[in-house]
Amino acid sequence: MATAAWEDALRLPQWDDAPVWLHGDLLPGSLLTSSGHLTAVIDFGAFGVGARVGTVLRAVGGALLRRTTTATSAGTG
Repeated sequence: MATAAWEDALRLPQWDDAPVWLHGDLLPGSLLTSSGHLTAVIDFGAFGVGARVGTVLRAVGGALLRRTTTATSAGTG
């Protein structure tokens, strides 16, 4: 089943949007604020260039993972 899904994904048209700068691991600790406004983004260890869709997919995937796991079930508790 996973192999079939992967093969289906490979047959999709290539993303043709212009590449964008990607932070790579944008987390709350990487955002600096002052008076409620974003003033800086730090920690560019996973910085790169790619398709904007990748950032959206990582954000959605991370949110789903956090919603469906706990610290104990993730092996950190």
